[in-house]
Amino acid sequence: MEYASGVRVQRGTATQSSTIVNVNLAPAVNTSRTFVLHSKTAGAGDSIYSRDHPVTVELRSANQLRIRTSGGNNAHRIAWQVVEFTNPGELTVYRGSTSLTRNGWTQRTVSIGGTVDLTRKMVLGSYRSDNDGGDIDERTMRAFLPNTTQVRLVRGDTG
Repeated sequence: MEYASGVRVQRGTATQSSTIVNVNLAPAVNTSRTFVLHSKTAGAGDSIYSRDHPVTVELRSANQLRIRTSGGNNAHRIAWQVVEFTNPGELTVYRGSTSLTRNGWTQRTVSIGGTVDLTRKMVLGSYRSDNDGGDIDERTMRAFLPNTTQVRLVRGDTG
């Protein structure tokens, strides 16, 4: 997608050298009109989906991006984009975080702090996990809006 004006994008890559990697942004962004996209490339020698694979990427402030994982791995690379709509009123971003850490929880519904038009919405989510193993359905999730004021997170199994 390409915009002639009204959108500013900052992008880069980071090595997952530790459990927390901070990236400075310049210029600073308006966090109420900015969202983050990311992708990850694991090391070529990785043979299992482990605790160093899931990653969260979030705006920590107007001038800092935070990448978090449960295990550092210098062979992993995270590509990120910070997308800011510069014209007021074109975009409103709601942010939050929660967890599915209680044993037995496979889903959680939380308030997003506002009301959205379901015909003009988009949910972006990321997650991290402290566990390893072949039971990947315990550590992956999907997110969606079940109504105009909440987001629901669902995983395939407990654990």
